[in-house]
Amino acid sequence: MTIISGTEFGWCIERGEASAPFYLTVSGGLFDWTQDNGKALRFSRREDADAVASVIGDEVERVAEHGWG
Repeated sequence: MTIISGTEFGWCIERGEASAPFYLTVSGGLFDWTQDNGKALRFSRREDADAVASVIGDEVERVAEHGWG
């Protein structure tokens, strides 16, 4: 993660409309989707998010950078 002025930045894996996306998360030891970006898996490097997205497959629509805080 990169932190700039108290804001944490990372890469998330998303599906759905960009205006109301679902984020990849882990629930009960399995991949799942949530609309709560606070529960999203966060990757510090885009290439790591891209690698996981390629394993997830067709459900993924994009990898996007986000900021929290």
